[in-house]
Amino acid sequence: MCVIEPKQTNAVHFYIPNFSGGCAERAFIRVANHLASRGTSVMLIVNNENGPLRSLLDDAVTLKVLNAPKALLAIPKLITHLRETKPVSLISALTRTNVAALLAARLAGVGTKVI
Repeated sequence: MCVIEPKQTNAVHFYIPNFSGGCAERAFIRVANHLASRGTSVMLIVNNENGPLRSLLDDAVTLKVLNAPKALLAIPKLITHLRETKPVSLISALTRTNVAALLAARLAGVGTKVI
């Protein structure tokens, strides 16, 4: 039996809950903007677009909005996203999004490493 591994994208994927004014959100936006300015393909995944930091995200960063009120309810959409994009890595911040990222990556079964 031959098993064909899914092709993985080289884009850097970040996952935060939203654009609230927290330090983690601000740091992820700054890192995403910097990487994108250096030519790296970057995607920022959020549960929703709420929050005052939305305007700080550079247009060079691809934004994926899961339209979920919280991380637990975002897991099915995150699984679908991971299966469609097959990123090599998913970098998350904050407890609930970390747990959601770990579960989604495991259930997606595409080999995405969660940081």
